[in-house]
Amino acid sequence: MLAGESPGDGPGDPQGADKTFDFVLSLGDARDVRIDARGVFVRSQLARGAHGYFGWTAPGVVARLMRAMLVANITGPTVGIVPSVAPYRTTKIPRQLAWLLPTRGGLEARLRPVPAALDPFEPRPIPDEGPLALPAPVELAPFTANVALVEHGRDVACPHCRVVARRHRDARDGWMVCAACGRSFRPGSISD
Repeated sequence: MLAGESPGDGPGDPQGADKTFDFVLSLGDARDVRIDARGVFVRSQLARGAHGYFGWTAPGVVARLMRAMLVANITGPTVGIVPSVAPYRTTKIPRQLAWLLPTRGGLEARLRPVPAALDPFEPRPIPDEGPLALPAPVELAPFTANVALVEHGRDVACPHCRVVARRHRDARDGWMVCAACGRSFRPGSISD
């Protein structure tokens, strides 16, 4: 995953990794992200908590992040700039600083706004001091390793792809997410 290889987008929504990458980049000013086989977990001050996304999007999200930063592979802690992008939505997301920290099973990233006075630079090892030093983590509840699921007790068809399941991911904001297509829906939109 840290060599920038993406095996594809996985099941369901062919834009799933683009959509998740967009959420990773757009959830507030300060975000901490953990990406591994279990999923993509974003902790942000704007969202006031942690949000999890399906594990099948993880390799694609890492590949898109590395491609945006012009990083071929991650061999150690690295800092760089993610340019202004619009991977999924039509609204451009402003450029941001990204600190990439390889972990045993994936990658942790800290994303922050780029200070106006900071000149563009090539990705490099994270220095101990200065504006490119590793920022403190976002102070919120700890990352959640498990994606919360809603058990329906009956078969429920996704209103988008019509795949039937007895459980869906709980997006913790009144929405559920289909594991087959990655799209969200409100429980009230379920038709029997």
